[in-house]
Amino acid sequence: GPVRLSVEAGGWADAVEPLQAAVANPLRPDWIDDVSSVFRVVGLNGFSDADLLPALVEEVYAAVEAPASPPASTAWRLLHVVEPNEEGLAGVPDWTLSPRFALFAGQLGAAGWRVLPYLATPGLQDEHPLYPECSTARLGRWDKAAQQVAYRFWDADGSGTCCADPMDYWLMNVAHVPYRGFVLDALHEQRARAPFDGVYLDYMKANVRRDDRNPLGGDAVQGYRDMALELVGQLSQPGAPFLVAGEGSSVQLTEAGNALAAIHLVEPGLLEADPLGGNVPLHRAHPIGTHLTLDQTPVVTTSELAMPGWHPGQFHMVRLAEVAHGALPAAAAIGFGGWVQPSFGPEARRALVQVAEEGLWWSLHDVRPFTDPHPLWDDPETVRLFEVDGAVVARTREWVVRKTVCDATWRYGARGPTAAELDDLAARTDASFVGLFAAVCEVREHFRQAPTPAAEVRTRSAARAEVLAVMPDYPAP
Repeated sequence: GPVRLSVEAGGWADAVEPLQAAVANPLRPDWIDDVSSVFRVVGLNGFSDADLLPALVEEVYAAVEAPASPPASTAWRLLHVVEPNEEGLAGVPDWTLSPRFALFAGQLGAAGWRVLPYLATPGLQDEHPLYPECSTARLGRWDKAAQQVAYRFWDADGSGTCCADPMDYWLMNVAHVPYRGFVLDALHEQRARAPFDGVYLDYMKANVRRDDRNPLGGDAVQGYRDMALELVGQLSQPGAPFLVAGEGSSVQLTEAGNALAAIHLVEPGLLEADPLGGNVPLHRAHPIGTHLTLDQTPVVTTSELAMPGWHPGQFHMVRLAEVAHGALPAAAAIGFGGWVQPSFGPEARRALVQVAEEGLWWSLHDVRPFTDPHPLWDDPETVRLFEVDGAVVARTREWVVRKTVCDATWRYGARGPTAAELDDLAARTDASFVGLFAAVCEVREHFRQAPTPAAEVRTRSAARAEVLAVMPDYPAP
């Protein structure tokens, strides 16, 4: 039968309390706590669909049709753009924000969004003018066979050598002042072109590794700490402290000021616990209470944020196993050819609306994963526990299945399911990845064979009312 892990004694909070008490983040901005939905865009300049414009992103959130008492602002939304610059990875560390990014950042920033662009920070290509001055600060590892330092690099083409591919680059130690100064100058200059509230510094977990074997590079941890202090000190604005984000959530990164971690590490099954408190990873997951199928496929994971988004060639949508879990889904590409349309068609738009709506629901009801001991864990049907408005709420296997069917019916049928439709499909569906995938495929094929007549297509508000009529505990604002 399935393997099930649950809390028997103590609790996650008790287990990590000593670490939380020992580790502090001096640069964590309070506004992070308000963010519950991240719209993530990959390849904004070269790959994303022409339909992807700020107006469409705003349309997705407007279609949520907030309840009678909506939040006072849109600060719960954050725009995260990977490849916001004209160069991409070619020319690292050159960083010129593109006109398209400026359009998004300007329009959404003016509407109250937080904006977070990506920067391949510890990178330097050997044809860059900065290379002669900074090449001594490349990160290194010890090559036992050659008995010498081998410099580390991003190997875009998998060739094993750097840097024949234009996307290859050497990994740099930001303790090197000339290199760090070049990056800081670029951020200052580009902020005049487009507003942003922080920067995501990629590959930083490599930059503060304790096994750097290049003796000329300097103390990588101290270099990152100095860089974080410079970023916050120079780029913060009144009432809006600058956000330092980056890959990884180690003690060193957190103590140095990294306040948002692993924003792109969101594949299902990645269980990256963050016991540090001062660092908010996008995918805060651990195995306590997670239901696993016989083949160890997680039906659910824990996530703090909703992430509708766009990926080159296809939409960065949520895997079915994560859509089902009742918390905010972490975005991950489905990975099945033809599963989603290559543009923002009606199905894709409806799916984005649903994910954004769930982010608002989490924000309004102060939803948090609950991992301490509780009698509800004793029920073998319990999949996850959450705190909702301060009360502990169980998400059961049946709830997972019914929510999946409701979401699929909205996405592909532009309406809510009838009671008969929901009961029939739920009775035939197991709360496993295979079962949920089969159920959604059945819904998809039904509506592609017999599309909902135009006169019966619902707004999200009307469809949500239909869903609530057959599933009263559906997470609707």
